[in-house]
Amino acid sequence: MIIDATKFDFADARTDVCIVGGGAAGLTLAAALANLKIQILVLEAGGSSPADWSDDILKGDALGNHPPPQSHRVCALGGTSLRWGGGCVPLDPIDFEKRSWLPESGWPITYPELAQFYAPAMEAAEAGESTFHSPGPLIEGLGHEDFETRLERFSRPTNFANRWRDILKSSPNVKVLLRARAVALECGLDRRVSYVIAALKDGRRPRIAAGRFILCLGGLETPRLLLASTANFPKGLGNKHGWVGRGYMCHTAAVTGFVTMNEHTNVGFGHERDAQGVWVRRRLCLSEASQRRYQLLNLAFRLRTQDVSDFNHRDAALSLVHLVKACVGRERDQTRQDSGASGRLIIPHLANVARDPFRVASAITTIAKERLFYDRVAPSMALRAKNNRYALEFHGEQAVNRASRVFLAENTDEIGMRRICIDWRISDIDVRTVLFAYDMLARNLDQAGVGRLTYDRDKLPEKIISAGAYGGHHIGTTRMSDRPEDGVVDKDCRVHGIENLFIASSAVMPTSGQANPTLTILALTYRLAAHLRQDLPRNR
Repeated sequence: MIIDATKFDFADARTDVCIVGGGAAGLTLAAALANLKIQILVLEAGGSSPADWSDDILKGDALGNHPPPQSHRVCALGGTSLRWGGGCVPLDPIDFEKRSWLPESGWPITYPELAQFYAPAMEAAEAGESTFHSPGPLIEGLGHEDFETRLERFSRPTNFANRWRDILKSSPNVKVLLRARAVALECGLDRRVSYVIAALKDGRRPRIAAGRFILCLGGLETPRLLLASTANFPKGLGNKHGWVGRGYMCHTAAVTGFVTMNEHTNVGFGHERDAQGVWVRRRLCLSEASQRRYQLLNLAFRLRTQDVSDFNHRDAALSLVHLVKACVGRERDQTRQDSGASGRLIIPHLANVARDPFRVASAITTIAKERLFYDRVAPSMALRAKNNRYALEFHGEQAVNRASRVFLAENTDEIGMRRICIDWRISDIDVRTVLFAYDMLARNLDQAGVGRLTYDRDKLPEKIISAGAYGGHHIGTTRMSDRPEDGVVDKDCRVHGIENLFIASSAVMPTSGQANPTLTILALTYRLAAHLRQDLPRNR
């Protein structure tokens, strides 16, 4: 049942499991537990779709080169999956290991312990098989010692409110309450959470009791709620050792530099469809051997369509795309380089188009097929370059940095809850990894004789820093650890010292890896669901 919280009778409100947050993790967890003989209540702060009033909930401040907290997030049923790009990539085995060159690294669980849950996570995301081995190299002839080609898979992308709506509506023991915003947790001296306090649109603040509470609020709202829950815990719930909100990571990412292949070098560029019709894309990843040898973080490269606004590419297809974007007011593209070319110089682009009508016809056919003729739309535009020249994008791991953190600001929102402030920090090893990877790729291309990488090496560190924190990847603010002194939750995602409080979120990830976090969030959610099933044997 999905209802507005103002229409729900909170008299003596009690449930077996209270899930706080109705995004990808919260709704997937509710669906995974729906067949148990227990009562499940899901609290979602937003409504059935995004609204102006819900945007205010997410606002806050950001220090350093980090987007405002409300960027890339949605307060509505389904959460940020309403804006998700659909990329599905697992973490790598090395991400779970204690690395001597990376302080605070290492997970309290092993890669195999989580890997078994990637298959159900892929099914939930509607992203096909849980296999990421590429059928061929991204760049033919490039050696495999320093870099490996792997696949990124793409969801539809899935809106998780729609994905689980039938189960949530039909299950008699699951209730999803909309516009019910959790503002505090009450925990007694017995180290058990007794109530969650919800703020409703009609001004009421009901207290909801539960046997178990699971926070599925993402990497920013989770520490906010814990830090705001100060009854009996002045520093915030779960924050005895000061880790709540600290160790905050995103990813480093930017599009900079160009890879130009030799005339006869084959490139596995663009999007491909597997046997199930799922879109995949090849990526070039730092090998574990090179990470260990050179003491680097994890990192992946992708080839991108070069800047369409720069007419000097002399490519009719790219000029056509630019002209279309200019006509509809979308002149700037996420792959645009700092080429200095003016996007308003229309005549050179028209000349490019007129020069090669056959190239234009081929591009129109390709775009039409990917956008119109398949049940899944291609994730982005990816036209193979006529001159075999591609923009280079990196997506790198961030090191754990205790000084990088999310904390409560002094200003409050409309209901009096303190907003968050993000103090995002970048570390020397973050920058060194990207710089080293560029140098190594340039060297590998040259040694293999398959192409060349051109980039401004002297300006690359500045580019990494100025690009800032990447998108909506909010990681590590309630990190998983064996010891309470080293984090917030244990290996079962239970808050240290609190018997009945769990977290399902990218917030619990101790390291960020090179992968975007959504698939791992889902895998962690299924792992927690399996733990809760064992924890409630009488309720099967």
